[in-house]
Amino acid sequence: MTRLGIGNFDINKSTGNKQADYYVTEQMGNLSESGFVDVTSPTYERMDDDQKRNYIKKQMSQNVRPIAKSAARSDIERNTSQTVVGSDGVERTYSAKDKADWGSVSVADRKRINKDFMKKYGNTVENLGAYKEGVADAPTRKGAFR
Repeated sequence: MTRLGIGNFDINKSTGNKQADYYVTEQMGNLSESGFVDVTSPTYERMDDDQKRNYIKKQMSQNVRPIAKSAARSDIERNTSQTVVGSDGVERTYSAKDKADWGSVSVADRKRINKDFMKKYGNTVENLGAYKEGVADAPTRKGAFR
């Protein structure tokens, strides 16, 4: 891929979350080395560099990236989970994905949800570590790592 001038950014568009991007990129590398993109076929060998570049980018985007994102979600849940006791005394577990999902909620919705949390629980989503609950209260999320 390097010889063809294909960078990570060409096949792994940013989610806006560096940690999520790292896990997806790592999984894409593992999957591409496992033969998910066939670069040994006679058809591939006959392609010029531009055709090879387009073929690899298409295969990685359509076939490898969805699998890598799914595997990355599992890795993130497993490797980044934290348990906190919020100011309300409730123990909650959240991952970097939960926190990123909360970050993808619009600013207006986060303010509204935090206002509701202040009334109900006496503190914000962030201070309670209640990212999952906050996201569940959000009507829409833009740019979420799905």
